[in-house]
Amino acid sequence: MIRQHLSSFHGYSRRLARALGSPLVIFLVVAGNAIMFLSAFFVYRVEAPLNPAIQSYGDALWLAMSTVTTVGFGDIVPKTDAGRGILAGLMILGNFFYLSFSAVLVTLLFNQERDEVLRQERLTRAEVDRLLGEIQELRKELQGRGRH
Repeated sequence: MIRQHLSSFHGYSRRLARALGSPLVIFLVVAGNAIMFLSAFFVYRVEAPLNPAIQSYGDALWLAMSTVTTVGFGDIVPKTDAGRGILAGLMILGNFFYLSFSAVLVTLLFNQERDEVLRQERLTRAEVDRLLGEIQELRKELQGRGRH
């Protein structure tokens, strides 16, 4: 029983690793993170001179990360219209990238599962066809014996 679960887990983890290696998934991860890091840079540039809560790029990155993940701790908030605009755009793009990433990953995993089921079905059908052929041969052989 445990062996069966471990085998299933191994199969799922291989499918997940294959899906995570997909060019589209990699693109979404890289592009999403690039947008977050660039947004943090621009927020730092416009907010640091006027916002005492943003004293380093790390503070701006923290704000960008809490914004893109929709956590929004509230410990750092933008003070300028430009900062608010950048972070508003990041909110929208963050949701787009997270939803796209999830949709692509689920689709890839589903397609792999479907392909495996279809492969098993083809194997089963081939086995049934082979057995039907054997049955027909046995019938012919028995009919031939019955005539002698």
